[in-house]
Amino acid sequence: MKAGSVANNLSSGFTRSVDRYPGCYALDVNDEAFTYRQLSLMAGELQKVIKSVEIKPGRLVGLLAYRSYQAYAGVLGILGSGFGYVPLHPEFPVERNLSVVKLSLTNVLIVGKECQSAFNSLLEKMDKEMVFILAGFDETDDYAARYPLHEFIIIESILEGAHSLVIDPVKEDDLVYLLFTSGSTGEPKGVPVMHINARSFVEFQSKRYDFNERDRFSQLHDMTFDNSIQDIFVAWENGACVCVAKNKDKLLPVSFIQKKKITVWFSVPSVAAIIDKYGRLVPNTFPSLRYSFFAGEALYSNIAVKWQEAANNTKLINTYGPTETTVTITYYDWDSQISPEKCVDGVVPLGQVYEGNFVRLIGPDGRTVAVNEHGEMCLSGLQVTREYWKNSEQTRKQYVKFPDTGDAIWYKSGDLARLGEDGLLYYLGRIDNQVQIQGNRVELGAIDQVLKEASGVQLAVSIPLLISPGNAENIIAFICSRDKANEGNILNYCRSKLPKYMVPSKVHFIDEMPLNVNGKIDRIQLQKLL
Repeated sequence: MKAGSVANNLSSGFTRSVDRYPGCYALDVNDEAFTYRQLSLMAGELQKVIKSVEIKPGRLVGLLAYRSYQAYAGVLGILGSGFGYVPLHPEFPVERNLSVVKLSLTNVLIVGKECQSAFNSLLEKMDKEMVFILAGFDETDDYAARYPLHEFIIIESILEGAHSLVIDPVKEDDLVYLLFTSGSTGEPKGVPVMHINARSFVEFQSKRYDFNERDRFSQLHDMTFDNSIQDIFVAWENGACVCVAKNKDKLLPVSFIQKKKITVWFSVPSVAAIIDKYGRLVPNTFPSLRYSFFAGEALYSNIAVKWQEAANNTKLINTYGPTETTVTITYYDWDSQISPEKCVDGVVPLGQVYEGNFVRLIGPDGRTVAVNEHGEMCLSGLQVTREYWKNSEQTRKQYVKFPDTGDAIWYKSGDLARLGEDGLLYYLGRIDNQVQIQGNRVELGAIDQVLKEASGVQLAVSIPLLISPGNAENIIAFICSRDKANEGNILNYCRSKLPKYMVPSKVHFIDEMPLNVNGKIDRIQLQKLL
């Protein structure tokens, strides 16, 4: 194991930008902008308090702050002090946030004033001794008298910080953050990410793209979603400004892009589909965009075409990566001339893996499949995590070794793909989105694409009516449209394109497609509707 160094720390890129661009804006949040120098002073104020308390085993600090300068200064203060952060979401159920605090073993939680209501609910059920650092609070709440089990440190304002952030050295395999997946049942599943994983991702992005101090990065993703690492730390690595979208801007951010003059965009494809639904994805709408990144879901070619026309100066990149592989780990550069023909079932290719990482596709027998054959994507390399947090059973299932690669750890993604003769990876859907219908193996993504074509609507998905796990009686379609009279035409189109057993038996028209907190279509909620 290498000795600790400042360069290993994910936040070291921020302090380098403080030195190079002290007067440039680092953060634009709630219509207030802060320079690198100002944000460094605010982070330094929190760092001083963090270092005054004892961080117990795990070296993790919780953060309950939301789209505020306290949130971003908090992340920097935690990382700069050599600890990892555990983000909590104020809109998550209190029981989930309570589980995250307990499972992460943290004994310190930084809370932003904007999350006071969620904090109060959490506090009422918190039965383990904690230290709470309350940023923006005042003494009138009198928490100490009401909750004597805990220690409360109140910082009324971090805006008057006097000492800049100082980065502590860390080892490559020290934790930088711990994220918990949003599973609908049971305890959340923790993914511990190391500094080497995150720094490898940030350095690859910074090397491949010509980001600079004039760029303005969109920040739509919440900190509980690892896509936020690109929004925040790739921007700060290059002296750019992180522009934080308000809640009302997150799903229909047209005016946000235009008003804030965003140059680097990153979102899940559903956001683009919603913009298109409202008729706002028209040519030359986003001339300021230099780069447009998509990840988190399959990107469909018709949305890519429309986005490229709307952002006529942009380079559009489709990316892919589970949380376990640190943000994104593959990329594909969209080319308006040749890319539409390369799409499979309308889905844009995943492309190739980032430098320092590797992929292999395996069949059900665990053997590597041949070129053009379907297989489960397994990923290894600098960005790939090693295990789940305190969950050896789940780790054994999804983190494996292969005889021909020595001690290398491979993450089994559960995603199906094929490697084409052109060297590109093509996404074929989730293993758990495959079902048996009348003895036939069906990939739901293939039905989804036909539904989109039939309805002319991007927010269209197929949901299996399950009779047992993995076995469906038939398929039900959900389409975000009010044109209910069109059901017959949609089903006739499906009959013309799909085998009989794949044709939906019913179409449900809904006004709004349910989305999870990360902006992805929530298939679990649709399944519950059935």
